[in-house]
Amino acid sequence: MKTSLAIVVAMPLVGSVMALPVNNITARLLGSRQSFVGNPRRNTTAGENSLFAPPVQVSDNGAVNFMNLDSALDTVDPDWIKHHVPKALPQSTSSDAMHYQPVLDYSTHSCYNVPAIDAEGNVASGLRSSYQTNLSGGCRKKEHLDNQNVYVRSRCNNGWCAYMYEHYFEKDVGLEHVAGIGSGHRHEWENAVVVVKDGEGFPRLVAASVHDGYVRRMPRKQVRRVRFQGAHVKLVYHKTGAGTHAFRFGKLLDENIKNDKHKWVRGALVDWNGFPTFELRDRMVRAFVNTGTEPKISDAHFAKYLDKAIGKRIPNFDPYMED
Repeated sequence: MKTSLAIVVAMPLVGSVMALPVNNITARLLGSRQSFVGNPRRNTTAGENSLFAPPVQVSDNGAVNFMNLDSALDTVDPDWIKHHVPKALPQSTSSDAMHYQPVLDYSTHSCYNVPAIDAEGNVASGLRSSYQTNLSGGCRKKEHLDNQNVYVRSRCNNGWCAYMYEHYFEKDVGLEHVAGIGSGHRHEWENAVVVVKDGEGFPRLVAASVHDGYVRRMPRKQVRRVRFQGAHVKLVYHKTGAGTHAFRFGKLLDENIKNDKHKWVRGALVDWNGFPTFELRDRMVRAFVNTGTEPKISDAHFAKYLDKAIGKRIPNFDPYMED
């Protein structure tokens, strides 16, 4: 889910040097790197390194100098990062969260979701989107389907519970074989929200993220527009026309399943309060700040995006009220 984007605009250059002010995304190149208390042997992870560009030169006037346009593009989408897919954390959540977890399929031009962090604090490196295809870099390997985490956070009040299920993907390619804004972005988060009335055991509302917004369905009123496997809403991760990827609701034709397991899949579910340590959880959230796409289960986004997903469809539920 893309909420902000660092854009490098291709412009004619004077000479061989292009300068960008340090008070934009490139300022992160100069910041300090934080260590994780659970893994003192290393200071940064592969994923965190993706926030830092190769060495650059800072001039006296405070500009960061790149020798050519490709170097500037690499600041936003570097190609020198060692690819790393973390090992999934063990499932740790409530039976209710598992009961309503969406099941997924993936269109043939879509990556599989993978863990964003492992138990040692190693964050996913992600994959480059510039000059790439939808599936380049090995983002749709069969083994990924056996190495998945989905991250869930819930909020309950006034007789209702809402569950947000976050999924991490290594990249989101828009236009293939190009660079810049049209190519998409390294790292991708998409989520689904499920709202349940106490004691009913079946969703009253389901919402699927589409970039920075949502498409919602009311299963009781829109029976033919949303499909379930038990209480698990069926979602398909797909490419939205010529744009980037997002979730959509499964249809009858989607029973011809496209993923390598040929069945609807669910990753091991990790609750917001079910991480091995809170430091590990916070490290995951921190790693994606200012990347342009970040998990909406974080304290900074959770209530706002619950509100956006649910709207006024559940009038008694307050997305901003703590449990």
